[in-house]
Parts: sequence; structure tokens; C-alpha cells
Amino acid sequence: MIKEIITPEGTKLSMTISNPFSRAYAFLIDMFIIIVTVNISISLLSIFSLVSQQLFATIYYLIAFIIFQGYYIYFEIKWNGQTPGKKIFKLRVVDANGLSLSFDQIIIRNIIKTIDALPYFGLLGGIVVFFSKEGKRLGDYAADTIVVHLNVRSEFDLKDTFINKYNSLRSSPHMCSKLKREVTHQEAELFYEAIARADELSVKPRIKLYDKLKDHIQSKVLFPNELINDISSEQYIKNVIDILFTKK
Repeated sequence: MIKEIITPEGTKLSMTISNPFSRAYAFLIDMFIIIVTVNISISLLSIFSLVSQQLFATIYYLIAFIIFQGYYIYFEIKWNGQTPGKKIFKLRVVDANGLSLSFDQIIIRNIIKTIDALPYFGLLGGIVVFFSKEGKRLGDYAADTIVVHLNVRSEFDLKDTFINKYNSLRSSPHMCSKLKREVTHQEAELFYEAIARADELSVKPRIKLYDKLKDHIQSKVLFPNELINDISSEQYIKNVIDILFTKK
């Protein structure tokens, strides 16, 4: 399923909603990692079982809860909406309105994950995802997030439209490497859509949008003035897309 969002600047951003099966596979991988981590942690604390079985059980469930919650929160913050399971299946949690995923959203969706996990092993959340048009579980509804499948652009997609024989930004390899690290996949897709749908915007809104995108990128990765002064904001965005989506 494709979800289309109109940004405040009038650009249409398309996102592919993940299917329940890929989410389930990603969940199983994440749960395997969590269970292994919990068991290792508990084995190191097994000495408490000699003192009191009740104390040991309390510690077990407390550690399991902390690792379960901490795992998802840590990775979704660190990897910008991804966990190891989601990364393998090319999934990412994003804001439902195409905005950047906030810290509050990550916390809320993962607190509700405890309810989604009822009665066991994520059954309730899985049922809700299966019947939801946008593949949302309860945590996604509460945090206004969705899980999308990352579309991988090929060089064929970019040919003629984006790629020029000369890209001035590539004169700074260090900045190009930083660009690839700092720009999220969601942002890269927005840049792509902004250029691909240029004909849908009138001249003034298009120039304003490209200027904003350029300023946003420069705030993350400051390319030297001598590399960007002689090119338009539109060409600057095209050069950025070239760096993000092609291998050179």
C-alpha cells in the first residue's frame, strides 16, 4: 500500500506501508535478540535464586521488561526508527505525516508496546496491524507513527533526470561521506520527490521549496561556498540526490 503525503510546500511524498508479514519477521528477529540478551543477563544473576526464588523471579521479570523496552527505544533513537530486525527487512518507523520521528513518539509507541504484546508474544498488536489499513498497531495509533518499507532507488531511476556528468559537491569527498551519514532515508526520499515532481509546482513555490531544502542540508553538512555558489538550489538538490543514490 502506498501512502501519499502533501508537505506544507506542496510536495507530494510517497511512502510504502510495510506488510504484516515483513513486520512479523522483523519482530521475531528482534525478540530472538532480546530473549538471548535476557537469558545471558539472568544467568549472571542466578546467584539470587539461592537466596530467594521469589526475589529471583522479581529480578527476572524486571530485567526482562527493562531490556524489552530499552532495546526498542535505544535502537529507534540510535538508528532513526530502525531496529536490527527492521534493518534486515528494510523497514523504518516514521511519523505518519512525513515529519521527523520525535523522541516523544518513540517513547509513547514503545510504552504502548507492552499492551500490544498481550496476551503473549505480540498477539494483540499483530491482530491490530493485520486489520489496520496502514498497518498500525496500538502504539502507532497513540504516537501517530507508521512503519514503512524503504524504497531503494536504482541508478536507472535517476538517469537523465538527476545525474549530471559533473557534480561539484563530489570535489569534497569528506563532506559527501558526512552527507550519507547525516541524511535519513526519509529525507532522501523527500529530496527525490521534490525534484521528480517539479512540474507539479509553480515556479515561486518550487524555488522556495528548493531553497529551504538546501538550507536544511547545509545545516547538517556544510559544503564549502566555492562548491555551491555557482549552482542553483535545484541543481544543488540534484547533486545531493546523485551522491545519496548512486555509487561512485
